[in-house]
Amino acid sequence: MPRLLCEHVGVDTLLVMAAPMDADGNFSLGVSTDYVHAVAHRAARVLLEVNPNMPRVRGQCQVPLSRVTAVVEHASPLAELPQAPRTPADQAIGRIIAGLTADGACLQMGIGALPDAVCAELAHHRHLGIHTEMMPNGLAALIQSGAVDNSRKQTHAGVSIFTFALGDRALYAFLDDNPGVEAYPVSYVNDPCVIARNDNVLSVNATMQVDLSGACNSEFMGGRQYSGIGGQVDFVRGAYASRGGKSIIACHSTAAGGTVSRICLDLSGPVTTARTDIHMVATEFGCVQLKGLSLDARARALIGIAHPDFREDLERGAGSAASSPAPTSPPGRAERDRFRSITGSSRLLKMLLRHCGQAPVTPEQAGVLGESASFVMGARAQESGRSLQSHKSHAKRVCDLPRARCHATPKRLAERFCGVAAQPGRAITAGTRAEHRAWRRFRHKITPTDFYRSVCIPDRPCRTAVRDMGRRFYSKKSAPGAPG
Repeated sequence: MPRLLCEHVGVDTLLVMAAPMDADGNFSLGVSTDYVHAVAHRAARVLLEVNPNMPRVRGQCQVPLSRVTAVVEHASPLAELPQAPRTPADQAIGRIIAGLTADGACLQMGIGALPDAVCAELAHHRHLGIHTEMMPNGLAALIQSGAVDNSRKQTHAGVSIFTFALGDRALYAFLDDNPGVEAYPVSYVNDPCVIARNDNVLSVNATMQVDLSGACNSEFMGGRQYSGIGGQVDFVRGAYASRGGKSIIACHSTAAGGTVSRICLDLSGPVTTARTDIHMVATEFGCVQLKGLSLDARARALIGIAHPDFREDLERGAGSAASSPAPTSPPGRAERDRFRSITGSSRLLKMLLRHCGQAPVTPEQAGVLGESASFVMGARAQESGRSLQSHKSHAKRVCDLPRARCHATPKRLAERFCGVAAQPGRAITAGTRAEHRAWRRFRHKITPTDFYRSVCIPDRPCRTAVRDMGRRFYSKKSAPGAPG
């Protein structure tokens, strides 16, 4: 976010709330250091609303007077986030995670009743540390209980680190001029490499859905964007890279009053944290470790911590998904019209679609097909002795279209285009007489080997590869003894 705002958005004027100036001429950003610190040192104009209710926080969170364009003094209460009531499921998850936490662990907690419940269960641990994006009420209470002393941290020993705080008035009073708490920019706090410098990092973040592969959706609900991704991915990766670290994604097993399972076959929104990053998933029915497991083993493990009312349906859905092949539907009318505009020939279109096995074609493959169609049309005209002007014009229109480079695998392209298995030396034979006559006009037979050697060149545009293919095939045709 800091780089996005500074380099791409280009903030001209920053208006931000700050604590009153200290004796050194600096204004503390208080509870909102995050990305504001970087923008305050890059923006052309910095306007400060100085609020005496903003806590003066230590660390790298000051704006010097020399960077300030104007100051407006205004006293107003800060926005508060009261603690949400904890449910029995929250408390059960808190006990499970606390049981996995050793003394001396370095904590990162997200927002909500569930992370607060984890903090409450950790009150009897000792020598805990804090390196977190958000400072919530639960972590502040844990510091005040004596469980946190930051003595075993490898970075910022003796100090709790955060980048923004959100809670009640008691939290803000606790942060004010507290030497044991410091705020730093989000580019530092959320850097996975910085997170991993501490040993035994415990990252706990809530989510809304987890599919049977382990991927989670933490931002989309009810058909709309519910929140941002925050620092979840950063701490998931940083905690797992830490020596002895654990990254835990936690959620209730159900939602909507127990009518919907949060462990599901498919996510209803985007993937926030990928299945390859997920380390552990916890519900009130247990916690499973997913690293190193196959997809089938992941599904079985996650079904084991789903609500019992939904396990049978999940097992049935997972079994049917594994046994059913992916459906392939023929191109629709709109797709056929799009290909017709590329190839310029309805007859050629039918031939090319048949060679693709009536399967959907990617834009990269469509480009290959369109350019190959231009080559076929030009070859027909040249052998018939007719004027090439119309075919050259069409070929120029096709080849001038912006083409993505061909990133498809040689085997897949050969199978899609040729309609045969990608076996070296096996020739293409058309399925109908019309197609057979069309391909015979090349005076040769194209093998999949020839095709993907000529077309699937990763570092060259498709159209150049197709032209090279044409030159090679015409040289074969004119060579003595070429098949006719």
